[in-house]
Amino acid sequence: MDRYQESVVQAQAGDARAYNRLVIAFQDMAFAYAYARLGDFHLAQDVTQEAFIEGFRDIGQLRDPDAWPGWLRRIIFKQCDRAWRRPSLPTTSMEQASSMPDDNLLPDEIVAEEKARLALSEALQNLPFEERAITTLYYIREHRQKDIA
Repeated sequence: MDRYQESVVQAQAGDARAYNRLVIAFQDMAFAYAYARLGDFHLAQDVTQEAFIEGFRDIGQLRDPDAWPGWLRRIIFKQCDRAWRRPSLPTTSMEQASSMPDDNLLPDEIVAEEKARLALSEALQNLPFEERAITTLYYIREHRQKDIA
């Protein structure tokens, strides 16, 4: 029995180390299939990882240890098809991303905003109830004057 067939039998018996040996032995082949099919390096890495996860989960269904390479290849192709059907997220180049405005506040801006919020809250608390309710409804809850009246 060849080395990989022995590892397949051991992995089917629940030996995670044996499956790790299979991953190490076949990861380059798996990635090459995925990359040739997809043409995207990072997507091929994702597909390869998903294929090995599925292989680990379903290795008990493999009847013939000699069929391991072909069985894994079918899983890879199935994962590639799934990746093609999956909606892709919009991407942008690093050059475009560096020129995009950053909506995140800087730490000092966050502190200043929090101080202003606390000052506003304190000022509202010092108003009589009726004025506090009207001010809150108009400026914070954005109700119309007609609705407040």
